[in-house]
Amino acid sequence: MSEQEVAIAQKDEKITTQTAEMNKGFIASGTYKTLKAKGLINKEGGFLGIGRKEAMLQGFSQSLFTQVNITETKSIPVNSKNAKLITFHPASSYELVRDKDNKIASIDIKNPDEFWKVSKYAVVEIK
Repeated sequence: MSEQEVAIAQKDEKITTQTAEMNKGFIASGTYKTLKAKGLINKEGGFLGIGRKEAMLQGFSQSLFTQVNITETKSIPVNSKNAKLITFHPASSYELVRDKDNKIASIDIKNPDEFWKVSKYAVVEIK
């Protein structure tokens, strides 16, 4: 019986580890200047500087992000006059929540499955 208990305990541990790995998400926020200095974003596209958009760069270090559990994270604090998500997340999956002074207090994740479906990374540019 003890061999079975050990095998079950090992499988439970493996399932717990795999579940935690699957539920990892990463969040970074800051001004354009800060995010660019960290090597997370850059401006791309446009013509002669007009119409350029911020985009997340490849080859970054995960240490630049705050790790979160995507099943538990319901909100990303912002506390700024203006903010936008650099990474793509369906607009219907989140909401910009404003405080009484019309500042963006947070980005509330209304549908976590949709929000994190495209990318496990969320980069927020604060202005």
